[in-house]
Amino acid sequence: MLGIALVIGHRQARNERHSTPHWILGVAGALISSLLSFIPLSPILGGAAAGYLNPNPESSGLGIGTTAGVFGSLPLLVVIIFASVGLILSVPSETAAAAVTAVGIVLFLILPYFVGLSAIGGYLGGWIRRLRFD
Repeated sequence: MLGIALVIGHRQARNERHSTPHWILGVAGALISSLLSFIPLSPILGGAAAGYLNPNPESSGLGIGTTAGVFGSLPLLVVIIFASVGLILSVPSETAAAAVTAVGIVLFLILPYFVGLSAIGGYLGGWIRRLRFD
């Protein structure tokens, strides 16, 4: 359903001679990252798709790739938050601090993976777009 909404929003922006909003391209990149999640380093591919689809010729694609990484990490963040609340509530109070620290370390490692790799992919996608159309 979300993919259909993205295609409709992209088509409507093109028909009105407007550029596609960045959040639509970011969600499209996040969807591509999640569909290709069985491939290692898939956020690069999602960010590259978002950067390639960005119609702004002055843009490097870095920002749109970062947006794709943020949207791509949201489902995992929700799962981690619910799992961490369950973990913290189920462990004895003496080990709750260690559980909070473990969750913080996991978040510290996951966010750069999604957002950083998507930003790199966005830059590469923008670079490929400029090579192809310039």
